[in-house]
Amino acid sequence: FLIFINFLTDDLTFTLEHPSPYGTIPFLDVLIPPDKSTSVYRKLTHTNLYIRYDSCTTTSSKDIVVRSLTRRAHNLCSPQHLDAELQTVRHTLVQNGFPPSRISSIMTEVSQKFNKPSTHQCIAALNRDIKPRPSLK
Repeated sequence: FLIFINFLTDDLTFTLEHPSPYGTIPFLDVLIPPDKSTSVYRKLTHTNLYIRYDSCTTTSSKDIVVRSLTRRAHNLCSPQHLDAELQTVRHTLVQNGFPPSRISSIMTEVSQKFNKPSTHQCIAALNRDIKPRPSLK
């Protein structure tokens, strides 16, 4: 099959990813182990270099690095892998010169938004709690 689809065009070359000896397989930014939980996948060549905090750029640009990495962890990680990924993000940002207090405040802000129930969940809970009114005849 791989030979067939590679024969169709010269512009793209398709490859086939095989699981590691541990049974994990990377797919885009996600690492999927045999138990089908998920965590963030980084290639071996990933350098953990992001914008340096002491660089000459706006504070909002620096803050978005923390926000985006934290959101990525929440979006991609299964609950059993989330804390480890958030610690990795924290460690990486400290290595890039970010103040730990700034990292913590932004990560807490983002995490609270993920832990807050959505409007849909709130409406569903209200609907469960509301007892139907007896009909008037």
